[in-house]
Amino acid sequence: MTGTPPTRCCIAGADTGDPRLVELVGELSLRSERFRTLWARQDVKHKTTGASLFNHPQVGPLALNYERLLIPGSDMQALVTYHAQPGSDSEERLRLLASITTPDPGPNTPVRPRPARPQTPTPDH
Repeated sequence: MTGTPPTRCCIAGADTGDPRLVELVGELSLRSERFRTLWARQDVKHKTTGASLFNHPQVGPLALNYERLLIPGSDMQALVTYHAQPGSDSEERLRLLASITTPDPGPNTPVRPRPARPQTPTPDH
Protein backbone atom coordinates (compact mmCIF):
# COMPACT_ATOMS: atom_id res chain seq x y z
CA MET A 1 0.00 0.00 0.00
CA THR A 2 1.46 3.32 -0.96
CA GLY A 3 0.55 6.86 -0.07
CA THR A 4 -0.15 8.53 3.23
CA PRO A 5 -1.24 6.31 6.11
CA PRO A 6 -4.87 6.87 7.07
CA THR A 7 -5.63 9.02 10.07
CA ARG A 8 -8.06 8.13 12.81
CA CYS A 9 -10.79 10.28 11.22
CA CYS A 10 -10.67 8.05 8.14
CA ILE A 11 -11.29 5.01 10.27
CA ALA A 12 -13.66 6.52 12.83
CA GLY A 13 -15.76 8.08 10.10
CA ALA A 14 -16.05 11.33 8.26
CA ASP A 15 -18.15 12.88 11.02
CA THR A 16 -15.58 13.18 13.82
CA GLY A 17 -17.86 15.75 15.45
CA ASP A 18 -20.61 13.14 15.97
CA PRO A 19 -21.68 13.58 19.61
CA ARG A 20 -21.71 9.80 20.21
CA LEU A 21 -18.14 9.48 18.94
CA VAL A 22 -16.97 12.48 20.97
CA GLU A 23 -18.62 11.02 24.08
CA LEU A 24 -17.08 7.59 23.51
CA VAL A 25 -13.58 8.99 22.93
CA GLY A 26 -13.96 11.18 26.03
CA GLU A 27 -15.07 8.27 28.18
CA LEU A 28 -12.29 5.99 26.93
CA SER A 29 -9.73 8.78 27.37
CA LEU A 30 -10.74 9.28 31.00
CA ARG A 31 -10.57 5.56 31.78
CA SER A 32 -7.45 4.52 29.92
CA GLU A 33 -4.05 6.15 29.66
CA ARG A 34 -3.16 3.65 26.93
CA PHE A 35 -6.19 4.73 24.88
CA ARG A 36 -5.24 8.41 25.30
CA THR A 37 -1.72 7.68 24.07
CA LEU A 38 -2.88 5.60 21.10
CA TRP A 39 -5.63 8.06 20.13
CA ALA A 40 -3.20 10.97 20.24
CA ARG A 41 -0.66 9.18 18.00
CA GLN A 42 -3.10 8.93 15.09
CA ASP A 43 -1.11 6.09 13.54
CA VAL A 44 -4.09 4.09 12.38
CA LYS A 45 -3.28 1.41 9.83
CA HIS A 46 -5.63 -0.67 7.73
CA LYS A 47 -5.42 -4.34 8.65
CA THR A 48 -5.91 -6.17 5.39
CA THR A 49 -5.10 -9.78 6.26
CA GLY A 50 -5.33 -11.99 9.28
CA ALA A 51 -6.86 -15.06 10.84
CA SER A 52 -10.19 -15.51 12.57
CA LEU A 53 -11.62 -18.35 14.62
CA PHE A 54 -15.33 -19.08 14.29
CA ASN A 55 -17.35 -21.65 16.20
CA HIS A 56 -20.10 -22.77 13.85
CA PRO A 57 -23.05 -24.53 15.53
CA GLN A 58 -23.24 -27.26 12.86
CA VAL A 59 -19.62 -28.00 11.97
CA GLY A 60 -17.63 -26.75 14.96
CA PRO A 61 -14.49 -24.62 15.00
CA LEU A 62 -13.30 -22.99 11.78
CA ALA A 63 -9.86 -21.36 11.61
CA LEU A 64 -10.08 -19.11 8.56
CA ASN A 65 -7.68 -16.66 6.96
CA TYR A 66 -9.16 -13.46 5.61
CA GLU A 67 -8.27 -10.72 3.18
CA ARG A 68 -9.94 -7.31 3.31
CA LEU A 69 -10.02 -5.42 0.02
CA LEU A 70 -11.03 -1.76 0.16
CA ILE A 71 -13.30 -0.68 -2.68
CA PRO A 72 -11.91 2.54 -4.17
CA GLY A 73 -14.25 5.55 -4.03
CA SER A 74 -16.73 3.79 -1.76
CA ASP A 75 -16.24 5.58 1.58
CA MET A 76 -14.41 2.67 3.25
CA GLN A 77 -16.59 -0.18 1.98
CA ALA A 78 -14.66 -3.41 1.74
CA LEU A 79 -14.95 -6.90 0.37
CA VAL A 80 -13.75 -9.50 2.86
CA THR A 81 -12.92 -13.01 1.72
CA TYR A 82 -12.34 -15.98 4.01
CA HIS A 83 -10.60 -19.26 3.23
CA ALA A 84 -9.24 -22.26 5.07
CA GLN A 85 -5.74 -23.64 4.73
CA PRO A 86 -5.74 -26.39 2.08
CA GLY A 87 -5.88 -29.83 3.68
CA SER A 88 -6.84 -28.50 7.11
CA ASP A 89 -9.69 -29.63 9.35
CA SER A 90 -11.30 -26.24 8.69
CA GLU A 91 -11.27 -26.86 4.94
CA GLU A 92 -13.04 -30.18 5.49
CA ARG A 93 -15.59 -28.50 7.78
CA LEU A 94 -16.25 -25.79 5.16
CA ARG A 95 -16.89 -28.53 2.58
CA LEU A 96 -19.26 -30.22 5.02
CA LEU A 97 -21.04 -26.93 5.66
CA ALA A 98 -21.39 -26.33 1.91
CA SER A 99 -22.94 -29.78 1.46
CA ILE A 100 -25.36 -29.18 4.33
CA THR A 101 -26.56 -25.86 2.93
CA THR A 102 -26.66 -26.77 -0.78
CA PRO A 103 -30.20 -27.80 -1.71
CA ASP A 104 -30.75 -30.93 -3.76
CA PRO A 105 -31.62 -30.12 -7.36
CA GLY A 106 -35.30 -30.56 -8.12
CA PRO A 107 -36.59 -32.71 -11.00
CA ASN A 108 -36.85 -29.65 -13.30
CA THR A 109 -33.42 -28.26 -12.44
CA PRO A 110 -31.10 -28.42 -15.45
CA VAL A 111 -28.00 -30.45 -14.75
CA ARG A 112 -24.76 -28.95 -15.93
CA PRO A 113 -22.71 -31.56 -17.78
CA ARG A 114 -19.36 -32.49 -16.34
CA PRO A 115 -16.32 -31.48 -18.36
CA ALA A 116 -15.04 -34.25 -20.58
CA ARG A 117 -11.99 -36.05 -19.27
CA PRO A 118 -9.10 -36.52 -21.65
CA GLN A 119 -8.95 -39.97 -23.18
CA THR A 120 -6.06 -42.12 -22.02
CA PRO A 121 -4.58 -44.19 -24.82
CA THR A 122 -4.95 -47.91 -24.19
CA PRO A 123 -2.25 -50.36 -25.23
CA ASP A 124 -3.12 -52.62 -28.19
CA HIS A 125 -3.31 -56.31 -27.41
